[in-house]
Amino acid sequence: MKYADLRDGFVKWLKLNEYDDEYARSIMRYLDKYVKEIKCPSDVMEICLRAKTRNIHFALRALLNYAMELGYDEEWIKRLKKAIPNIQSNIDIHRASEDEIIRSLVIMNKKNEAYAAVYNALLDSGLRLSEVPKMIEAIKEGKFEDCGDFIIVELGFFRNSKLAYIGIITKKTLEMIKKVKEINVINARGYLSKINVVKWKYLRKYAYDKMLEVEIPESVAEFIQGRFNLSIGAKRYAMLKRQARVHYPKYLKVVEVLRAKARTA
Repeated sequence: MKYADLRDGFVKWLKLNEYDDEYARSIMRYLDKYVKEIKCPSDVMEICLRAKTRNIHFALRALLNYAMELGYDEEWIKRLKKAIPNIQSNIDIHRASEDEIIRSLVIMNKKNEAYAAVYNALLDSGLRLSEVPKMIEAIKEGKFEDCGDFIIVELGFFRNSKLAYIGIITKKTLEMIKKVKEINVINARGYLSKINVVKWKYLRKYAYDKMLEVEIPESVAEFIQGRFNLSIGAKRYAMLKRQARVHYPKYLKVVEVLRAKARTA
């Protein structure tokens, strides 16, 4: 398996699978530096030894996942993956509490309107921060479905059974977005990382956990948050979107309670 033969397609694959731009660049940087050709598990071990960083482990796993989708032998790919050293790390088990979310909303509602709009969008369904620009663009182009108290935004693409996914935000957040002329997500990322509020990855976890708690089916919650790793067909996509439309109001009530408590805090 020659890396040069896979590189261009792999770059497109990273983009199609919605890898964060910064993370994708990091993956390519390590692969470009250390990977030439992989013939057997010992090649994988040699690459890891030369790189001396666990970043190459993540990069190799992504590359091998791509190779498997291209049709490379699955058992061979599994053997290559086994050669990647196990990463000993602490599992992030932190979960934001309701009080922490409310406190964060109080802080954000007093801050810059654009950043407050971004923060509320992240809470509405657990969007990834990197997805917010696409959501805003889609809203401006009218690519959303009005569902009463919330809207469903087409964030991805849908072509030849490739991965497609949605974003859901409340009408409250939509109003906030429409009030601001421009939202710079890069600046928002830097701003949110500096102030004392619940970070966006924990908003995402909170939203997912709450969706399951209020009995939104796991498959629907995963669809709403774009957690599917594999492509889904047209019928499956349409079915999940219908179910998302039906079940999301359960989580919407959770968000409305949080905002009501933040207003009176």
